Amino acid sequence: MGSQRLIDVLAKKHSDWYKMAKSLGCTQEEANDLVQQMYLKICYTGKDKKDIVIIDGNINTMYIYNTIKNLYKDGFHLYRHKNHVILSSSHEKEFTPANIEEEKSFDNLINYIDDIVSKWYWYDKKMWEIYFHRNMSMREINRRTKISLSSIFETLNYAKKEIKKRSQKLYQEYKKTK
Repeated sequence: MGSQRLIDVLAKKHSDWYKMAKSLGCTQEEANDLVQQMYLKICYTGKDKKDIVIIDGNINTMYIYNTIKNLYKDGFHLYRHKNHVILSSSHEKEFTPANIEEEKSFDNLINYIDDIVSKWYWYDKKMWEIYFHRNMSMREINRRTKISLSSIFETLNYAKKEIKKRSQKLYQEYKKTK
């Protein structure tokens, strides 16, 4: 990544972010709005998030997807009028700002999981990164690396159980903020 600005790095995958927003059921205009809101949220309101967004020189796609999905749930893509969100021509919903406590709790959970993973053996850590951060399926990993599917499955299955076991308390705190 070097000295590039975070916004420039993220913009290189703009079409991917747009497709993610579209996959949530957005119109073209709403998807564009959602992606722009994601840029704002990550680059301008979360200046300290660079280490979460870029891991080992790669964009943390899962984090970007979760940001887009949370913005979608909050209705930012529908924001058109001051203090109102237009749902359709016949319905209106009062605009509610983002739940800062929920976002902090989510960030704490993600950071804790990243800390857990950082202490793993290199193979387990790399498998986790490929599967969760690059969104590569087990079969795709198998095809590209020639590592047996059963080995990949066992590694990721153990990893999921370990994270679930060790992050249960923070996950419960996160659920309380929703």
